[in-house]
Amino acid sequence: MRAFPILVLLTTVSWAQPGVKVGDVATLPEAERIWNGAFNHFDQTWGKAVVYVWFVPELQARKFVNKLNQVHDRYHGQGLVLAAISHREEAEIEKWVRRHRPRFTVVCEPSNLSMGSYPFMQWPSAALVSPRGRVMWKGGGDRVPEARLKVALKTAVTYGPAAPLRIVVDLPKAHGRAQGALERGQLAKALELLAGDTDAEQQARGLVTGLLQEKVVEARDAEKQGRFHTASRIFGRVSQHAPGTRWGEEAKKALARYRLDPKIRRELKGGAVLVKAEEAMADRDWKRAGKLLKKLIVREYEGTRVRARAEELLRKLK
Repeated sequence: MRAFPILVLLTTVSWAQPGVKVGDVATLPEAERIWNGAFNHFDQTWGKAVVYVWFVPELQARKFVNKLNQVHDRYHGQGLVLAAISHREEAEIEKWVRRHRPRFTVVCEPSNLSMGSYPFMQWPSAALVSPRGRVMWKGGGDRVPEARLKVALKTAVTYGPAAPLRIVVDLPKAHGRAQGALERGQLAKALELLAGDTDAEQQARGLVTGLLQEKVVEARDAEKQGRFHTASRIFGRVSQHAPGTRWGEEAKKALARYRLDPKIRRELKGGAVLVKAEEAMADRDWKRAGKLLKKLIVREYEGTRVRARAEELLRKLK
């Protein structure tokens, strides 16, 4: 089984002590300050796969940061939150962050209660938490099993036009099949399994229909703005995750209409190239971005929105 190494620089006693166990609800850190986080509190990471790593700044340095940056870069877009937690003074952690420039989240937790709840007795130590907040693995911080991380990411919530439409929610045990369908993005199946009148079923159905309606409206708006590639990606997900529903049928018809329209087909083809160019720019790969954008400055794309956008981005690269 492949694993990501996370350098161990100090070991005091074995981590295998009583406390929070695999399968238990994970203890959320009491964050006094968060660096590089798109949230203010860890209850906002519900639906994400989370890796917590407890460390001390004077012991974990560049090699430690490089290893965690690799994990973050590889899996952040798939729904991973990687959080390195320290109980040291905020000023000391601030200095460490400025010096080593981690791309993952860093947390100041003076109480150190989260680490103590497992309990871990060495630095670094780590825990992998599922999108439903359950501990999937815990251990000394020398490795995070990649196979288990990938399992967690299969039900993690992500965002964007092409993101899978998953819903992470705790339902009564009687609705275990429906809960599994929601987490896998089988929304049409989930609606069938949640056809009853209990409060849990009604609330879960509301989450499904609300998400599907939100996505359809988002796709309609993208289409009105001429962003057909974005619209097609959203409609594609709705069609895939909710076939046979009214939202899925609308998405299916829209996609069929796009395929029949030569002008829209040009937007779709060029849009796929534009997305890759924007990704290259986000990675600061300016050379690759420029090559991709120049592919859109040809006669085939004259008068299209994708060409206008490509010209705009090329001007920014100069």
